[in-house]
Amino acid sequence: MASFRREWAAHPLMSLKTSDPRMREMLRAMIMRYPGNDLAEPDVIAGMSGASAPLGSIDLPVLLITGDQDLPSRNQAADQLAAQWARAERAVIAGAGHLPNLDNPKGYNAVVRTFLERHATSRG
Repeated sequence: MASFRREWAAHPLMSLKTSDPRMREMLRAMIMRYPGNDLAEPDVIAGMSGASAPLGSIDLPVLLITGDQDLPSRNQAADQLAAQWARAERAVIAGAGHLPNLDNPKGYNAVVRTFLERHATSRG
């Protein structure tokens, strides 16, 4: 598990854009407390693959968030999902990579708060 955590921490998706030491420590702590249960029991995850409905059939508001400095493939995937999901909203957080909640917490929180305020009182 220690080796996995080292590799995970070095992956480009875990590269924070912020220089805030508090956010860097938060990411380090998140990686260190990850138990890896899903890696130890892959059969449980594999068995779930056929249980979900097609994305286009889900009629709920969805917020797809990426950072403006996320990997291009992640931004493209979010754009494609937003185009397929009838009630999807797309948000791109400035100054953020793959972890916009750590890179730009104020921007991230504002987007999520606005989305929740708009949809929390509605039914779906």
